[in-house]
Amino acid sequence: HSFPTRRSSDLGYYSHDQGNPPALGPFDIAGWSVIGLGGAAGVAVVMQLGNGYTEGALRFDAQDGTQSLDLTGEGNQGANGVKQSVSTIIGMPYVLSFYLGREDPLAPGYELGPSALDFVLNQDAPITFTDTDTFSNDIAWKQFVFGFTATTATTTFAFLNATGTGNNFAGLDNVDLEAIPEPGTLALFGLGLGILLLLRRRKNTSS
Repeated sequence: HSFPTRRSSDLGYYSHDQGNPPALGPFDIAGWSVIGLGGAAGVAVVMQLGNGYTEGALRFDAQDGTQSLDLTGEGNQGANGVKQSVSTIIGMPYVLSFYLGREDPLAPGYELGPSALDFVLNQDAPITFTDTDTFSNDIAWKQFVFGFTATTATTTFAFLNATGTGNNFAGLDNVDLEAIPEPGTLALFGLGLGILLLLRRRKNTSS
């Protein structure tokens, strides 16, 4: 499904694990729970970004639709992210696909290293995916595909920021789960999900 349009082109979401989170959150995004330990009180742990958001010449267009996520939050706050649990059939093979985004590395705040995320399936060890692609003045989206066979009736997926300091963007968008060989698709996100890092917010935070 498409990621819902909210009240602004960029909006912070919080984790219950965060120290002193806002009483009213928000703590979830269209069925996804925000998780992680990073972030100071009053600072978003992950950010929803709309296609209308820009930083000078930089654009932050979603891979699909009009909304995407930035797992780094505001200024790269560490291993924060989102998770969701879905019903699965034990013994059934599945294919999970998603897009990881990297902002133009020529722009200040995004120039050091690739965008990266850790993917966690149930309680398995994290698998790290990185995006080293570049696109002038906008996000370079890269698709990844992961296959697995369900071992439980409920499967949980988590995506956590693994981007190093010096790069303040790790986009996530268009996550999709498909049973094989069945053609049916369980759309986890149609998240026109991108990423964000407000340069001006980062400057405010650093000041």
